[in-house]
Amino acid sequence: SIKQNAFIHDRKTGKPNTLYLKPVQTELLLYRQWLLDHKLDSEWLFPSIQHPERHITEKQFYKIMSKVGDLLGINYLGTHTMRKTGAYRVYT
Repeated sequence: SIKQNAFIHDRKTGKPNTLYLKPVQTELLLYRQWLLDHKLDSEWLFPSIQHPERHITEKQFYKIMSKVGDLLGINYLGTHTMRKTGAYRVYT
């Protein structure tokens, strides 16, 4: 099952934040099932394919986002874009 909220601490400020997951709960369940179907049972949101007990690296995430941007015809999609989008969705 997917929790409705995640509680995180900002690395920079140490400030606690609540991440509301209910708006994306269906997508998270589908993604979780995809991970299980591909034998990637992990505590990480983005597990390593070779080592599911570990998460992917920042470099791997950048490569993935760059490829997605290319496929979508977007040349400004990067790791920071996801942080900004995530922050926007949390606070609105």
